Amino acid sequence: MKPCTNKMKDPSKSGHEGMAKPAGAKSDAAVIAKATSAAPPDIGRNAAVMGMGADGKMKELRAGTNGWMCMLDLAGDSMCLDKEWQAWGDAWMNKKDPPKPKNVGVAYMLKGDKGVSNTDPYATKASADNQWVVSGPHIMVPTAAMAKSASKAPAEKKAADKK
Repeated sequence: MKPCTNKMKDPSKSGHEGMAKPAGAKSDAAVIAKATSAAPPDIGRNAAVMGMGADGKMKELRAGTNGWMCMLDLAGDSMCLDKEWQAWGDAWMNKKDPPKPKNVGVAYMLKGDKGVSNTDPYATKASADNQWVVSGPHIMVPTAAMAKSASKAPAEKKAADKK
């Protein structure tokens, strides 16, 4: 397999200015260990790992050899993404419409998460109307229906950012 070539762009150029390092991240080694814990060991051990630099820009902390990329989200939740999910992550980070999946994709979050909105991909906390869901260990699979329904939120977010 070819090494992972992460195409996620610099989040500071897409409205994510001022983002801190994910919660609990103290060193590159700590980020790598926590990020790769999201996947089965055979995947995590050979995955590329991305992390948030002190300047708020994503940087590669470790090169990978298996096409997977692991990272921490802003809440400090660990995740490992295959190429389909990396494309979705790039769209999310850059506030673009998510691509229609070309293949079955898999994302591992075997440590669970602190929560996410099912209606606003940029929400950072629960509200009365954003369908906040906290999940234990799980695997995610992108579908064409997911891409279609999620594409509304980035456009609405872009419009709000322009105001």
